[in-house]
Amino acid sequence: MQRYLIAALSLVMLTLPLNSNADEALDKARELLEKNDPVAAFAVLDPLAESREGEPDFDYLFGISALDAGYLTHAVFALERVLAVQPDNDVARAEIARAYFLLGERETAMQEFDTVRASGTAPAAAQETINRYLALLERAPGQAGDETTLISGWFDITGGYDTNINSGTDQSQIALPALGNVRFQLVDGATEQGSGFVQLAGNVNISHRLTDNIRAIGGARGFFRETESPFSTRDAYAYAGLTSEHGKHRFTVAGNYENYALDGDTLRNVYGGFGQWTYALDDSSRVNFSVQGSAIEYINIPTRDVDRYVFAAGYVKAFAMAGEPYVFTGVYGGFENERDSAFPQFGHDLYGGRVGANIGIFANTRVYASVAMEQRDYNGEDTIFLTRRDDTQLIANAGLEYEINRFVKIAPEISYINNDSNIPLSDYDRIVGSMRLRYSF
Repeated sequence: MQRYLIAALSLVMLTLPLNSNADEALDKARELLEKNDPVAAFAVLDPLAESREGEPDFDYLFGISALDAGYLTHAVFALERVLAVQPDNDVARAEIARAYFLLGERETAMQEFDTVRASGTAPAAAQETINRYLALLERAPGQAGDETTLISGWFDITGGYDTNINSGTDQSQIALPALGNVRFQLVDGATEQGSGFVQLAGNVNISHRLTDNIRAIGGARGFFRETESPFSTRDAYAYAGLTSEHGKHRFTVAGNYENYALDGDTLRNVYGGFGQWTYALDDSSRVNFSVQGSAIEYINIPTRDVDRYVFAAGYVKAFAMAGEPYVFTGVYGGFENERDSAFPQFGHDLYGGRVGANIGIFANTRVYASVAMEQRDYNGEDTIFLTRRDDTQLIANAGLEYEINRFVKIAPEISYINNDSNIPLSDYDRIVGSMRLRYSF
């Protein structure tokens, strides 16, 4: 329903006259918007944004093309520039209200729509559409309607090659200190094995409004990765909880369950929960703090069971510039406590961090990259290698995401993983190259 309201409002706004001298770029963009091709209109105007920002007519067309093409941050900044010099421009104000609506800024969107409605200057068709938006925003809690319950998710298929599908060592022989450093020949399954793979994955999230500020949330995700036997894997994860928004604050609590299988047999189950607080520093940046607790239980190796606790903080910043780049970073720390005190070598302290960026290079193409590092210091001496295990893991990945249409994307990606460990069997590196086709809804 929202999609049709948005289209209706866009059509009304485009039919209103602009107080400017037409030029070739604006005429072309206006023509493309009237043909319902905002991506192409955005592509025409985006290269001119830096030199022409501040021109109300340019900013207006650039704003609505960005808005309808999905570049919401670009749209807000462009339309804010229009309103800064034309505060009585109800057309631009209705468009920025629509942008806030799509961004989920409920209170700001309602305020802007109310301002336009109160002015009484917008055409009748636009007023009708604005009233429908306000009805959505003002709907009483629990009232039936499409917007009370939101469902989103994706399905994808990925194919690629992994140089070390089993995270095995590249050594063919190792010395065992517990047996007087006698060297043993490793079986193939313990050394690195390269293999192609095909992976099917999916994710679905559901949110249902309970009150003005509280929503029930839930969802599930999973994957099946078929590769050289016996290293095929399967994972299933589900969560359910509540989220509450109060101004710039969002609070979330949920319980979760995960089942991980190797070669068709369950390896471990994870039961737990998490809590998160997100705070909006401004329209383009967020910070979040979270805590997670889990019980990890291994089906056939109960001596490896641990209780895991992790505390984390993160920051995300978007920039109103060409390509709509955004950066993210985070740090975390925690520990895994072994259930069986006779096996302290299975528990460890951990801490790490991650940094990454994402930027559009064309209207329908984005590139991304990230680097993560984690340090793990184990609690007890390994009974075979007679030393406390110490791991430093580095994960780097980069990729390109091409949007075929608003629902389908294709993404080639390459990742490098290095686990530097003082235990030879845990010391490895691997490179994974893949191509993913994803359908989002």
